[in-house]
Amino acid sequence: AGGLSEGLFSQFSNRLNDSPSLASVIPFPSAFGTLNTMMNGGIAPGEVTVIGALTSVGKSTVVYNLLHGLITETSKKIGFVFLEASQGEEVEKLVSIHRGQNLSLINQSDRDYAAYRADYEALITADRVHMVQHHGSSDVDELFSKMRFMVKGMDCDILMLDPLQAAVMSNENGTIDAFMDRCLKLAKETNVSIVIVSHMRKPQTKDAHDVSEYDMKGSGS
Repeated sequence: AGGLSEGLFSQFSNRLNDSPSLASVIPFPSAFGTLNTMMNGGIAPGEVTVIGALTSVGKSTVVYNLLHGLITETSKKIGFVFLEASQGEEVEKLVSIHRGQNLSLINQSDRDYAAYRADYEALITADRVHMVQHHGSSDVDELFSKMRFMVKGMDCDILMLDPLQAAVMSNENGTIDAFMDRCLKLAKETNVSIVIVSHMRKPQTKDAHDVSEYDMKGSGS
């Protein structure tokens, strides 16, 4: 009994050392305030984090700010898969955050591309940030091949996918469940952190902000 007790205590005392997911949590950017405390320290390797909100609330804005913070405040390698925006839009939004200036509101003739280039080169370094465009394809196997290559071939610590619903052929719960299951298996197998943006169903109440996790499409996953 004594040997068994000692073995169990050893597993407890070495738990953080034996679990990279617990020992190397990736903090959210400092601008996200108390979210790190609410999320037990941030984003854990080997887990899937879902960002859900109603249409036009600002899910992608949160994701771009998260990306910017991860680039400027960590040394993590990041893989981006944007399923709706173009790569040019991705860069414009990221540079906008870096400058604190919405470039989409500036006329082409008034833009200072020399300054934007310096911001771009400060953010998009070849060995840390990898952006993949995956438009117009419903081939989930192809998408996961790209995601796996970013982890295995490019050593990405974090994968970000926006939005989930553009990656699947159907909004049926079963289809989304299958996709999320593959994401979770990839995360567990490779210890990558996966961040996914998800739409929500149309709210049933008059208050559009009265939503919960159960309002996310495919929330069972």
